[in-house]
Amino acid sequence: MKNQGFSLIEVCIGIALVGIMIGIGGPKIRRYIASGKDTKAIATLASLRNASELYYCETGNLPFEKDGDIQTSIEKLHNYLDNKTIKNIQDGKIEIGGSKDINGNITYGGTIPLTFTNPNKEENNQNSDMVDGVYIWFNPNSNQQFDLKGNKWSEY
Repeated sequence: MKNQGFSLIEVCIGIALVGIMIGIGGPKIRRYIASGKDTKAIATLASLRNASELYYCETGNLPFEKDGDIQTSIEKLHNYLDNKTIKNIQDGKIEIGGSKDINGNITYGGTIPLTFTNPNKEENNQNSDMVDGVYIWFNPNSNQQFDLKGNKWSEY
C-alpha cells in the first residue's frame, strides 16, 4: 500500500507560494481597505452636513455656537442621522483609512477631527473667527494634510 500524503518538499513549496502571493498582494489590499475607509469618512461628513442644514431649517437654531463643544453639537444632530453615521463619529472625530503629510509620507489608520470653523480661512482671506454654525469641515493636523489620493482633507 502506497502512502497517500504530501511530501515535505511539496508542503514547503506550497507555503512559499502562499507567502509570495501575500507579499505581493498585501500592500495593495491594505491600500484598498484604507481608501474605502477614507470614502466612508467623506460620506459621513456629507451626512453630517445634511443633518446640520436640516437641523437649522427645522429649528431655526444653529447646531454649533462659536465657543461650543463639537461633540455636543453633533449630539444635537442625532435625530437627523442614521445609526451607522452616528457609530462612525467618536468624540468629534471620524476614522480614516490613512493620510499623507506634506512630504508624501503615508500613515495608515487614525482619526480626523471635525470642526465648524473653516480650516482654509487663511487661504480664502476670511475672518479667523468665521463660524457659520452649520457647515462642517475636516480639521486635519499637520501630519494629516492629504488623503491617500492626494486631496486635501480640509477641502472636502
